Amino acid sequence: MLVSKDKSCLLIVDMQEKLFPKMLNQTKILKNISILIESASILKIPVLFSEQYPKGLGKTIAELKVLKDSLVVEKTTFSCGGSKKFIKVLKSLNRSQIIITGIELFISLNLFNNSRPSKSLLPNQTSKIIKSGLK
Repeated sequence: MLVSKDKSCLLIVDMQEKLFPKMLNQTKILKNISILIESASILKIPVLFSEQYPKGLGKTIAELKVLKDSLVVEKTTFSCGGSKKFIKVLKSLNRSQIIITGIELFISLNLFNNSRPSKSLLPNQTSKIIKSGLK
């Protein structure tokens, strides 16, 4: 399955002030995610940030919050798919493909895939492709 700019959105998971400094290869991670954000902007792909418990872990790092029209969804669940607010925002975008990046992505992907209330949010084929890339 090819990714379509008209069907996709970019989800950046938990790139937060207190989590990011603990990551290895910070410069490389920041550069790569910045490229994704810039590409999404050029292609007019919606950008969505998730923030895990921002009161304790801080907001999304400032270096990534460069787009005025990006959306930020706070959550208290590990899984984006377990957050009713996140699912509501995702559905409002009317996008069937999700390009996902961020911190502790393997946890978010596994939980998102297993907890999403609507299988139409992340089609099975896409889920298989994402999972195969994690091995």
